[in-house]
Amino acid sequence: MTKSDEDDVLAIVGPRHAPVVVRLNEFKGKRTVDFRRYYYADDKEDLLPTQKGVSFDRECFSIVKAAFNDNDERIAEWLTTDSGRALSRNARAVERLQSEMRSHTSDHEQWKSPAFFHVKAEGAVDRLTFNSTHAVTAAITSLCSTLDAPQAALIQMLISGILISYYRSKMLFDGVAEMPAKEIFETLELNWGIILKRYAEQVRVEAGNK
Repeated sequence: MTKSDEDDVLAIVGPRHAPVVVRLNEFKGKRTVDFRRYYYADDKEDLLPTQKGVSFDRECFSIVKAAFNDNDERIAEWLTTDSGRALSRNARAVERLQSEMRSHTSDHEQWKSPAFFHVKAEGAVDRLTFNSTHAVTAAITSLCSTLDAPQAALIQMLISGILISYYRSKMLFDGVAEMPAKEIFETLELNWGIILKRYAEQVRVEAGNK
């Protein structure tokens, strides 16, 4: 999958080795919404599309969207397991989160726990707190002390983006009662990458302005 393809991805669901990718697609001047099974090439780096999928133009997508909206309760009842309903919410949430850029703050506290950070949503702001007694926090502080202020700020911004986007990806699974652990982790990893791109882009812009 090329860089431009990644920018058009709305959601990725399913197992890592063969995920279903939902993305905005354009072929020979025709724009569609593409739902397609992908696979990894032999080098395990490139994610490539298969012939298994469907593309909706504007008219078809409108019909399908209306069908989903008109039968929302019926579909929810049909997907009797909690994991089925949660994955449906997951896909909508990823699309929403991809287009949002939330503000965040960070600070340090001390607590007795092996966790070196936690994130809490406070309204429209995500609050990231580092465990000041943890070795990772000490390592980050030590690293930043060797850099000038602008570079240290960029490093801290990137680390914060990685941790907060992980938290936001994890929250997509709230309400999942039954789902294979392997599928949870693979979906988490893929969606984490989608959400993290927004934070990485912010760091890149800030770096270019310094």
